[in-house]
Amino acid sequence: MIMNQKQIFLSNLKSHLGDRSMFTLKQVYLVSEGPLSFHYPFNNHIRDKIRELLQVIRDEGHILFIKKGFYEWSAS
Repeated sequence: MIMNQKQIFLSNLKSHLGDRSMFTLKQVYLVSEGPLSFHYPFNNHIRDKIRELLQVIRDEGHILFIKKGFYEWSAS
């Protein structure tokens, strides 16, 4: 199965930060920049894409925005 960018991102987040109730944007950058850069080597705007993907998975109900730079996993 080929995973799309959102699936790679969410899978990576769950494996690295899934045991935390709250996590920061800085932590997301630390665990996500490498894998996304590997899978998409010509994307020169990885941090922009990470913020976009955070908004997408927030809108889908996977995470909640707490305050600037802070997120937590949704209970659903």
